[in-house]
Amino acid sequence: MIVERIYEWAKSQPDRPAVIWNDISLNYLSFSNAIRLTCDLFRRENLPVGGNALVLVQSLADAWIIVMAL
Repeated sequence: MIVERIYEWAKSQPDRPAVIWNDISLNYLSFSNAIRLTCDLFRRENLPVGGNALVLVQSLADAWIIVMAL
């Protein structure tokens, strides 16, 4: 799964760029932390598992984080 790879890369190469959006670089450590925090948020909301999700955001970087967390 890609998220597990991102977590591995965050451990082995935390400072390398994972996402570059609008000339802003997000390293693997920050990217993985954002995914984990978003997962935690979804868990606290008790969202149903196995359904469909519609992701409406203005930032493509936010979309990547949210979709990875889902």
